[in-house]
Amino acid sequence: MSGTVNIETLRNQPDSARLYKWDVNLSGPGPGGADTINLRATTVDQPNPSYSVIDVTIRGFTKKEAGGIEWNPINFTVIEVDSYEVLQTLWGWGQKQFDARSGVQQNKSGYEGDLMIFMENLQDSPTAKWKLYGCVLESMAPPGLQSDKSGFNETSFSVAYDYAELM
Repeated sequence: MSGTVNIETLRNQPDSARLYKWDVNLSGPGPGGADTINLRATTVDQPNPSYSVIDVTIRGFTKKEAGGIEWNPINFTVIEVDSYEVLQTLWGWGQKQFDARSGVQQNKSGYEGDLMIFMENLQDSPTAKWKLYGCVLESMAPPGLQSDKSGFNETSFSVAYDYAELM
C-alpha cells in the first residue's frame, strides 16, 4: 500500500478513519421520561474530576486532607442526517428544567437524568465506559440555518452532573 490516503478505500469502509467511536445513552425523566436516547457523537469530553485539598492546622502543623470534587461539564457534538430529533429532545429537556414562557423552574427530580458514555473501538466493543449521575442540560447550540446540500446538521450541547463513575 502506498503512503498516500486513498479516499475511495475510506468511503468503502463501514466506519470512519477514527480509531474509536463515542456512543451516548441518555435516560431519565429529563431527557425523555422512560424513553432512552441513543446518540453517536463525533466529539465528547470525558469526566475530569478536580480534587479539592483542605489545609488543616493542628498544633502549628499544616496537614493536607481531601475535600470535595468538582466535575467539568461534558460537551457533545452530534451529527444528524436530515432530522432534528436530537435538537427537539434537547429543547424539551431544557423546557423541563425551566419553562421560558412561564418562568417556572421545576423540581430537579423531574428533569435530571443519567448518562452513559461508551468509547468503543471499531468492532463496537467498549474500551471505556462512564456513567454520569444527576445530569442537567447546561447549554445547547442548534445547527446554523444555511443552505447545505450535504443533508446533515451538527448540534452541540453541554451537560452538567453531580458525579461520575468510570466503570
